[in-house]
Amino acid sequence: MKKIRLLLVAVPLLSGLTICGHATGNNDSSGAQVPADGQKILVAYFSCTGTTETVASYIADETGGKRYKILPETPYTPAD
Repeated sequence: MKKIRLLLVAVPLLSGLTICGHATGNNDSSGAQVPADGQKILVAYFSCTGTTETVASYIADETGGKRYKILPETPYTPAD
């Protein structure tokens, strides 16, 4: 059952990322996508274990976006 739920979430997410990856814009000298019309990109993420932070870094590097880490109001403990 968990695998089915994962697929139901992952497929639309990956499709959305694929579509967004083909957005109009220009590449800069590093090959990163630069948005057209002076738009700015913000990659906001929440990462408790660091996995999401790593992925957000890759996305920010590829898109030329700025990273923004969302922090919990009450910090998590190792028991969480």
